[in-house]
Amino acid sequence: MKSHMKIIKEVDVKFIWIQFPIDDEEIEEFKDFPKRITNFCELIIDIDEGKIVNWPSGISENVSFCIKDSGTFELFDCDGFKIKATHDGYVPNHLLPGDYGDTLDLDIDENGKILNWYLHPTLEDFEEFRNEENY
Repeated sequence: MKSHMKIIKEVDVKFIWIQFPIDDEEIEEFKDFPKRITNFCELIIDIDEGKIVNWPSGISENVSFCIKDSGTFELFDCDGFKIKATHDGYVPNHLLPGDYGDTLDLDIDENGKILNWYLHPTLEDFEEFRNEENY
């Protein structure tokens, strides 16, 4: 007999992948942002280090993105296996710096380190997200 069961197990969450659109009014402001791809941004952040993966060396940025409930946030382990995802757009502000649910504020140094990264980030917002996917 086959059955579907939810199994709770401890996992090592290593990365958060973030994708969000840049609205037309902000395109010019973020035209040179290194992780901008046409009209959206895509970031992969090492949660333990508070560092953007593949950030171009020598470029520092201090940016504030208004996500406007349109972001996608996915958690991955160190092997690249997707652990959890949400597509409801709310910024998980216990993990990412910014105003609750609406903005992403990043102070990035020339090595991709996020200087305003939380000392003790948590995943509690992922427990609260609506429309979540579990993997």
